[in-house]
Amino acid sequence: MHAVYLSQMVTSLILLSQSVDSNQDVEPAQARPVFQLDVPHPTADKPQSKLWFARGSWWACLPTLDGNQLWKRSPAGWAEASCANSPLQGLFGHGDVFAEEDRVHIVLVSSKALTTVSLCYDVRRCGYVRAAPPTTWHSPPDESIETATITKDQTGRLWVAYDANQSVWVRASKDSTGIRWTDPVLIGRAISDDDICSIVRLSGGVGVIWSNQNDDTILFRFHRDGCPFDIWHQKEIVAQGEKTADDHLNCAVAEDGTLYVATKTALDTPGKPLLSLRERHPEGRWRSHAYATLTPDGEPSRPIAMVSNCPKRLVLCHALYGVSSRRNSIIGMICRHPNPDLCSKGITIIGPTLGLNNVTGCKSSLPSNVPAVVLASDGYGNVYEATVNLAN
Repeated sequence: MHAVYLSQMVTSLILLSQSVDSNQDVEPAQARPVFQLDVPHPTADKPQSKLWFARGSWWACLPTLDGNQLWKRSPAGWAEASCANSPLQGLFGHGDVFAEEDRVHIVLVSSKALTTVSLCYDVRRCGYVRAAPPTTWHSPPDESIETATITKDQTGRLWVAYDANQSVWVRASKDSTGIRWTDPVLIGRAISDDDICSIVRLSGGVGVIWSNQNDDTILFRFHRDGCPFDIWHQKEIVAQGEKTADDHLNCAVAEDGTLYVATKTALDTPGKPLLSLRERHPEGRWRSHAYATLTPDGEPSRPIAMVSNCPKRLVLCHALYGVSSRRNSIIGMICRHPNPDLCSKGITIIGPTLGLNNVTGCKSSLPSNVPAVVLASDGYGNVYEATVNLAN
């Protein structure tokens, strides 16, 4: 048995209201997990999104010792969502999810392999089944993969981006089934072993953003839909210098094609912002917005970004490491987009809890008139939840 169900579900609400002081500290009671898994930190890793909304419910893809498992959230709480057999049983690694309508595409990452699998919703079974056999790529013995992400362009081609051998690589599916894939294509090199990347669907193509701590740069490349899979635009410099690069990246895309990337910098100076929101306008112009101050008592880390198009909201969450207490919290903040204002320092939505980390959310646009959900976890496999009310 790889899951322990816990009876009490505790959620936190972020309310966006002009009458509420957004700089007021909110310290909820210590969070209680909504369920527990048999692997540590099941909501990792930094660029990945493990949640999606479909068929009126929130769903999650999380790892267990038996492989991965789908979870479904109902008014009664979270429960395993399997048909006769889990479609992800025996498939190992931490997953990134790209969901659209009744299809879900997942890349699973272990240190020596990547596995892609596509699922479809089966109305008769009221759950997801495999749409095609999974595909696995093994890395050479002397290479390791830290993380990977997946997306789908507007022509129906799937894309996976990952780091290996101090380089940034992409693979593309040869059709919409995700069974046959291209050989890896090198799009960035000379990064450190600690750097990562992320791929997103944009208007007219896909883009990959990555950090390079060797030369203190954040870089981006664009691939236009319909072009050969190995033909990419020239690199764009997102930011460079002044300790701007670190291996924390998480992406969200607004309806108008604006790309938001929540990042962490290496500017470890108390009293100065440690996180930075990178914003790319559809025409290719970049700008950065600093936020989340480093203090002697709290270190912001592992930020994520989510977007709602109706209403137009940008949701930013991150872990706040308690330096003295060793109890960590998840901080949330909401602002309008475009032209986000990040003056608020946010509020505590989960925690403080020993070892809490790795908040994860939804890659797709957040649903209208439905509270969004984020999850976080600890080293004992406990999974915690917060809801985000966008209606105010």
